[in-house]
Amino acid sequence: MNEQEAIIGKLHLSLRGADKRDEPFVYELMHSSLGDFFDRNTEEGWSRVKFRQGFHPRRVTIIEHEGMPVGFFDFEKARETAIFHTQCISEDYRGRGLVFLINRLVIQEAKSLGAKRIRGKIFKDSPISLAICRRFGYNLSADLPKENSYLVERRVNG
Repeated sequence: MNEQEAIIGKLHLSLRGADKRDEPFVYELMHSSLGDFFDRNTEEGWSRVKFRQGFHPRRVTIIEHEGMPVGFFDFEKARETAIFHTQCISEDYRGRGLVFLINRLVIQEAKSLGAKRIRGKIFKDSPISLAICRRFGYNLSADLPKENSYLVERRVNG
């Protein structure tokens, strides 16, 4: 995703592609936001090694406010499907509309890339994630009991 600017309420945000220097920020935010979910729901739990294996800066967009990173999302296109890996927002910026901005951007980007659908996974014990998915038109497409999660999917044009 190219550098962009967005305004939500009084927040003037910048969006930029991540690079290797963003790894500590993404790691810490993801660990604080999702580490407990990985510990409760996966056999291996939260792992720095697994994080590093899955961290691909080219897929990550950093959200900044006044030059400081406040969130990120991880998204890529694979064939006809866009894969929405994760989104995390710093605690001080939650409840300010960033999740809705991210979801609108992901849908817009998936359309521009020619994807027919967007897929992602959510933990079953995250009612907030489930509500967000429903709000943005995602349906539960598979139960993944080994990970205590659901595969979610939405059509890009629908």
